[in-house]
Formats: sequence, C-alpha cells, structure tokens
Amino acid sequence: MNQPQQWNQGGMNPWDQQGAGCGCHSGFHQQQQQHHHHHHYHQDGITPVFLFTDGGNSRALMLHPDAQSYEPAVYSRYWNDGQLFCISQRETPQTPKPLYAYRLDKGNQQYNHFYTTNAAEIGVTRAGQVGNYGYRCLGILGYVGTQETAAQGHRRMIPIYRWYSGSLNQHLFDPDEGLGARLNQGYGAEGIMGYVYQC
Repeated sequence: MNQPQQWNQGGMNPWDQQGAGCGCHSGFHQQQQQHHHHHHYHQDGITPVFLFTDGGNSRALMLHPDAQSYEPAVYSRYWNDGQLFCISQRETPQTPKPLYAYRLDKGNQQYNHFYTTNAAEIGVTRAGQVGNYGYRCLGILGYVGTQETAAQGHRRMIPIYRWYSGSLNQHLFDPDEGLGARLNQGYGAEGIMGYVYQC
C-alpha cells in the first residue's frame, strides 16, 4: 500500500464523538461544539459530512457547514462544497469501525488530510498525537460499516472509495466510484474504505 501522504481527503473533521471503544478522542468535536450550540445530528446519531476544498488538491471532510470558524488558521482558505455523505457518530452493529482522521502540515498554509479505518497506517489514534509520515491525529470522524454489516439494518449504506496519486503524493476519498479516473491526475484505485449513509 502506498504511504498516505498528501491526499485529498478532507481536512480534519470536527467530530463530536469521543471515540467509543477505541481509545480515541476527538478534539475536533469538542471544539466545534463550543462554536455551535446547535448540531446537525439526526435523531439516530447520523450526521452529514461536508466536503471542504481550498481551490487546489486539498480536500477536507467536516461535520459542520461553517467549519472555517472552527480553526480559521487552517481552514480560512477552504470553502464548503456541500454534503458528501452521512456518517454514524456511534459504534453500532451496522457501523462497527472507527474512521480516523489525520492532518499533515506541509508549511505555507498547505495541508493534507488522511482518513483510514486501519489504525496501523499512521500508528496513532488519540487526537493530537503525531504518527507515521508526520500526520497528526484529529480524532474520529465517525463510524463506518463493512461489506458484511452494510447489508444489515434498515438504512441503505454506500461505499466510500479510496485512491492514491503518486504524482501528487496524496489520497482521495469519495462515494463517487469514477471520480479518481475523471480527475486525470494519476489516481489509482485502492478499493473501498468503508460504508456510510447516503444523506
């Protein structure tokens, strides 16, 4: 597997959850809760994930539509491109795997974000810790399903695909299976990262 360096994914997300059962803590959600007295959660614990882009190759996944106010020093150059999918904020039988979020500071206000369900890729799972390739853990964005668990339950789940571009040295994550090829930036498919809900 290619090392998870700069890839599109989304910036860190502000997550509210406290990494249930995985020893992870999300500083993002705690801080964002301070900024927002209202939440975008559904009653069943499922919340929208918004895609933020900076006009270049950097893409960040956020739980709030005005995430720039959450950490302006990082995200003031990003804008909201709309809802990408919805994700569970709870570990459930249908969504048993935590989706860890990481950010790499490349300097000059350039950032890369990385997401994975495999804690061994970056090697740290607690918010604030720095792991492989210099990525800092932002916490847990939410919980995702597997191919087996996605078929269970009453709510339909969709796959999130992952790509890697060697020329850009970054990853891309999106529910659109054809996005990597359409970008024409050398993205090679790395399979399905997990299953989430369609908003």
